[in-house]
Amino acid sequence: MEFKGKKIVSIIGVVAILVAIVAPIVMIQNAKASGLTQAYVRLDRLKTATATTGLVCARPTTATTTNIDVAVTFPTVAVTNYIVSSTASKWAATGSNIPTGTTAWPGIASATVTVSGQKVTWTYAAQTLNTGTTYCFTWADSTALTTSAAGVDQLGLIELHNTGPTLTDSSQYALSIIANDQVLITGTVNPTFTFSLSQTSTSFSSIGTSVVNASPTPVVSVTTNARNGYTAWVQDANNGTLNSAGASTNIPAPGAVGSNYDLATLTANGAFGLGVTVSGGSTTAATEYNGATTGHAGALSTSFRPMASSTTVSAGDTITMIPRAIAKSTQAPANDYTDTLTVVAAGQF
Repeated sequence: MEFKGKKIVSIIGVVAILVAIVAPIVMIQNAKASGLTQAYVRLDRLKTATATTGLVCARPTTATTTNIDVAVTFPTVAVTNYIVSSTASKWAATGSNIPTGTTAWPGIASATVTVSGQKVTWTYAAQTLNTGTTYCFTWADSTALTTSAAGVDQLGLIELHNTGPTLTDSSQYALSIIANDQVLITGTVNPTFTFSLSQTSTSFSSIGTSVVNASPTPVVSVTTNARNGYTAWVQDANNGTLNSAGASTNIPAPGAVGSNYDLATLTANGAFGLGVTVSGGSTTAATEYNGATTGHAGALSTSFRPMASSTTVSAGDTITMIPRAIAKSTQAPANDYTDTLTVVAAGQF
């Protein structure tokens, strides 16, 4: 009986020892906070030694109606720590500018901030955080935090507490700091200039004592990204006259170069000139060649004269050239009255 008694005592002693060993482990496990379902800190700059704003997001594992704060511990690194401002007002939080699909952290805008070393805590009136929702907030003062030296896997911690305060959920997060976190993009837009002329020949079917227009009318088209627009010029081969070699005569220019004339009033001697109409953008006809009024034209010259211009970029602006003529009643008949115009243009970049 004494042997059995000693055996029972021995067994009880072993059990007691095991309980003593296991109990603290069980208690630790029960006291350990749940890991957050999702957690991250996004700094708005990851460049070394740079002041930055940032974003904190977390999705709780434990639902609670008494959540009272969120605490973020910024990494401590071997070379140069993240510099955490101890001025609480710099950490004022906002629920604006958070990612799509997340929810502004309730109560965060009116939270009281405390700073202790690398740890910043936002404390607010009791809030309910749902397990299926990702909550986010930002701090908007870039002087609140300055990044560390370059490095990877820099560990920090996000913690949630309820009244007590009692830790309910927590998760580590990691950051990486690099020498430069920005990509410089450069590009070139080349100057462009497109010029076209719809007709390279036109004619007067019959020139009489009333003003007539040559047909078809040549149309100049210009497209350019020149910020100062463009100018189109015209040059005449016959000093402003319509010549007939066979009749050894011409239909003269309406008058001096630089003025605009009503050809209908020049029946005594006849007249030949150019009228211009324009469309698109800021293109305008030169005053001397403005042909918007029926029968009006300007004298042509053997020197290049501006006939139209624009002061801005042009997208298919057009200049319609209208050669106009009127003959005196005694104009020599011939079918070889002719002239040649040279038309050019240039963008003003």
